[in-house]
Amino acid sequence: MTINWIPYTFKELVGLTVYFPRILVIGLFNVGKFIVVCMLCKESVSVDRMGIMIVFDYGNIEIMGLEAEVFGTPGQERFDFVFQIFAREVNGLLLVIDRTRAEDLPRARQMKELAGKDIPTVVLANKADLPNPLADAEIRTQLGIGPEVPIVSTVATQGQGLTEALQKLASMILGEG
Repeated sequence: MTINWIPYTFKELVGLTVYFPRILVIGLFNVGKFIVVCMLCKESVSVDRMGIMIVFDYGNIEIMGLEAEVFGTPGQERFDFVFQIFAREVNGLLLVIDRTRAEDLPRARQMKELAGKDIPTVVLANKADLPNPLADAEIRTQLGIGPEVPIVSTVATQGQGLTEALQKLASMILGEG
């Protein structure tokens, strides 16, 4: 029998709040991480400079009756140290890729490997509405992932596929999927 441990916190003696820990949104520059965080979270903030994320995006979300913190990290290699700090204590990854840019997949694979191979992961194949999208098989091969890692086609600017991806990740973290 597998027992899944979920951390919890108390808020103001009002009662017990079940806390669905941290989800990390990772991917390269300009794949749509900020939009993913904004579309998933009711409220979010970004630490950026002139519209480009330089530290992280942050938001809270409620999914399947549980609360989660969502962190988006910068995709440039010079910010890998920030990414590695956040990756230490996460319970799930949303790996956002641009479905039309095969040349980005080696770096996306590197980011996934930096986070750790045992972290539940869902790939958001974003920009699925653009011409010449990559096939799931090509994405799997380039990222080095097996069939246990879901790939969800998304159009983050329209919110398409985001809820499905988050629900898959939540099920994986809770040991249901």
